[in-house]
Amino acid sequence: MLFDIAGQKWAEQGPKDTGWQCWSKDSKYVYFPYFIRRPDVVPTIFRVAVHKNKPERILSLKDFRLTGDFGASFSLHPTMIHWCCET
Repeated sequence: MLFDIAGQKWAEQGPKDTGWQCWSKDSKYVYFPYFIRRPDVVPTIFRVAVHKNKPERILSLKDFRLTGDFGASFSLHPTMIHWCCET
């Protein structure tokens, strides 16, 4: 969810079961992973252009080996996207 201060209303940015939202450096996008442990769901990284409020798939994590010991995390870096998840 994103709060529009000028319009005084909330806008849904993506599916309700996402987490670890990260702002882009220029504040134009919000990035988030979509990861549900079900065989029919492909883990994916999305971004939402704040002015459009429409999710855009930017990276499929199909066949990507997930790692991690303490749950999951997602973060942005100027040169990469960091994603890890306990398997």
